[in-house]
Amino acid sequence: MFDKIIEYDYDKVNPETLMQNLKKIILLLGDILFFYIALFSALILRYGIPDYLSYLGEHLSSFVYILIVWLLMLAASNTYDFRTLKNDLRFFRTFLVADLTTIMVALALFYAFPLGIAPKTNLVFFAVTLTVWGLLYRYAFNAIVVRSAPQRVFILGESKEITDLVSYLEANPQLGYRIAVWERRTLGESGWHELPERIAAERATMLVIPADLKKDPRVNDIVYLCILREIQVRDIPSFYEEIMGMTPLAELGTGWFLEELVEARPLYSTSKTLFDVVLAFLLFIVLLPVMIVIWIFIRLDSHGPAIFKQVRVGKNGKRFTLYKFRTMYMDAEQEGAQWAEVNDPRATRIGSLLRISHLDEFPQLVNILKGNISFVGPRPERPEFVEVLKTKIPYYEIRLVVKPGLTGWAQINYRANVTEGEAYRKLEYDIFYIRRRGFVFDFLIILKTLKTIFATPK
Repeated sequence: MFDKIIEYDYDKVNPETLMQNLKKIILLLGDILFFYIALFSALILRYGIPDYLSYLGEHLSSFVYILIVWLLMLAASNTYDFRTLKNDLRFFRTFLVADLTTIMVALALFYAFPLGIAPKTNLVFFAVTLTVWGLLYRYAFNAIVVRSAPQRVFILGESKEITDLVSYLEANPQLGYRIAVWERRTLGESGWHELPERIAAERATMLVIPADLKKDPRVNDIVYLCILREIQVRDIPSFYEEIMGMTPLAELGTGWFLEELVEARPLYSTSKTLFDVVLAFLLFIVLLPVMIVIWIFIRLDSHGPAIFKQVRVGKNGKRFTLYKFRTMYMDAEQEGAQWAEVNDPRATRIGSLLRISHLDEFPQLVNILKGNISFVGPRPERPEFVEVLKTKIPYYEIRLVVKPGLTGWAQINYRANVTEGEAYRKLEYDIFYIRRRGFVFDFLIILKTLKTIFATPK
């Protein structure tokens, strides 16, 4: 009767995602509005009313550059990610750091480039007003988001991934979801028959089901009724991705990859390659003096070549030689290939500093120029590890369908591999990136990498 429902796409009709995007647009527009309110306030404090009007024009045009920097700092600090929008100390500390960084960049811009004005005292006033108005706006927005009408979610199934998802939603009400019912037991025939009325009785606005139930005829009937009642139906993998920012491997099957994995996009791939080559060439020229100094320090610190060469696995399983500055002693792997560790005892004195600051990665600009890797993508692993991991982690080789990267979604969200369990979790982030990859996503990853590059030890 409902044979067409089998073809129903659970992800296409997704108004709650549209609502989240609308809230982000409102948040962005509010930030822009209060940026200029802060600017007006600073000029009024500095010059008084109505004298500030004579200075307004030149400041409006010059401060556009500061607005762009501020928005980029906020984006890089995850303050547009609803998972972080809580009125707690961590959020406000992050916001203040973004403000302080913006003011520091503003100083550099105004004194390094002719922007029309050189506002010494005005920047002090602006730093204060931007912090005050920005915090007041963000505090109000965060409070309103948490109190806004949430989606009431009815979840079917039991697994570690579902448990993690439920716990995360309960701990983060600002995402706009409440757990109406979590039905963990297996439903019998009577349970399936009663399910539509239970959903209605609980005033649920969304039904979330395991992916393997999508083709169950009983679920097709329930989906049909949900459509009639304007109740959204999602599967666990897509909903988990949206909330957690990674793909749950345990909830997937081979068919999921055939249906969901993003197809190749020639325009994106070609443009990305061109961007990689141009940026890598410019950075290589600019950083060459720094790399020469690092090369000298490595040679003076320990025996052996300054450049370390290591075979890695690239796109489609093709092997290539990766270049890095050597950070370990020459006999570091006498017992075979090993994962690097935080505070690795095999690291040299200079090597430890290079690893913490990520300066050891600079020679990989040559790999980007050679086309082995991109700036953004899954981190290339050593063939010894790939051979082991692909036998122990399902779908591990799917990360090889795209070119590896100098940085990536997994790198900025999770630590480097030390165990197979951590490799499993990073693969979930890598698959999420492969599905969502695009120009904007790549740009955000680069921004967040720049933000954490001197703060996150390897």
